[in-house]
Amino acid sequence: MASLERSDRLFLVLAFSGGGTRAAALSYGVLEALAKVELPDAAKQNHSDGRKHTLLAEVDMIYSVSGGSFTAAYYGLHGEDMFKDYRERFLIRNHQGILIRGMLNPLNWFWLWSPRFGRSDMAQEYYDGVIFNGATLSDLVKGKGPLVIPLATDANDGLTFTFTPDQFALICSDFEQFPLSRAVAASGAFPGLFSPIILRNYAGQCDTKVPSWITDALEKPDLTSRTYYHALRTNTYLDPETKPYIHLVDGGVADNLGLRVSMDFIAASGGMRDYLREVGFDKTRRVPLLSLTRQHRRCPDGVYWTRFQV
Repeated sequence: MASLERSDRLFLVLAFSGGGTRAAALSYGVLEALAKVELPDAAKQNHSDGRKHTLLAEVDMIYSVSGGSFTAAYYGLHGEDMFKDYRERFLIRNHQGILIRGMLNPLNWFWLWSPRFGRSDMAQEYYDGVIFNGATLSDLVKGKGPLVIPLATDANDGLTFTFTPDQFALICSDFEQFPLSRAVAASGAFPGLFSPIILRNYAGQCDTKVPSWITDALEKPDLTSRTYYHALRTNTYLDPETKPYIHLVDGGVADNLGLRVSMDFIAASGGMRDYLREVGFDKTRRVPLLSLTRQHRRCPDGVYWTRFQV
């Protein structure tokens, strides 16, 4: 979490959309802006180290897709220290040109032609060397920033794949040791340009129990229920014979705004109040959702607010 001094009555969620480096830059710019908004509440005016308490310190969770995942992951690791070097280390570099030159380099063709190594694997190694330096998903959870959930798309079924302990528990895979650079590479693996990131499904080979919300929803099918359809989709990961491998591509294929999964989480918990209780925010009364959207024909670049009153 970014700050132990944040308000327990406010649960602030950000959603970083896709769009390559432009989306990463937009997300970074909004984080900079939030860091300049000082909160007037005298009780929250200063941190224990003397820093001013800002709106950025109130951020509790970030969902991220594609280009937005780079900024979200780096902020989750380093908190406000990201403002010291993220622009120089990532934003102003020509990553696309570097990766294309790497793909065209004959010295790399042996690896790229291998069935066990694709363009996204090469991108992962590059991202790890440039900004993530061997960090894992466990490091992201323990980082200086808020909870960050990168999102990818399961190309087999068009489902949103969340890089969370619960998702990895379903396929009996090791969440803590999974490279953060690989998660971000999957989130940004634009089909055609990059190859899918492939995960092996080990469901049934560990002691993980099926979440009760899945069994309850499937036992009582309700065609009008969002939870029922979410349970149907999630249940596919429990059958490794039907789905032995998971092919992950750009998260924007399933949901470029990164908003749908938050609604699924809330529905699976039984509603907003129950969801907040699960994540330890029993006293929360306001849930603002800030969506950062890269420009396209129907929606210009911008920041969009949605607020839930609990």
